Amino acid sequence: MNQPLLYTTGYAVGSALLALWVVVRKPTLGPATLQASFFLCAVAYALLRATAPLMKLVVDAAGPAAAVLVVVPILAFAFWSACVLMRVFIARLPHRG
Repeated sequence: MNQPLLYTTGYAVGSALLALWVVVRKPTLGPATLQASFFLCAVAYALLRATAPLMKLVVDAAGPAAAVLVVVPILAFAFWSACVLMRVFIARLPHRG
């Protein structure tokens, strides 16, 4: 496995675990409505789309090691917003029992 792919995978897994930890630790953090959760996911998607040009600027200015300061927060936010959307959606499902 080549080294950039290994780092990228590590950043993604670490960001997902960080987001999951925040969702479990702070269950009331985030929007409670479906519309606000969708908007949060749209904002996360826009940030993900802007990551590539931002990464190029950071790598050119400070080197590849500084890229972690850009990638991890944006990925963690994207994973967290998806978890919040799933939580809100599941809460809206009819309960049996």
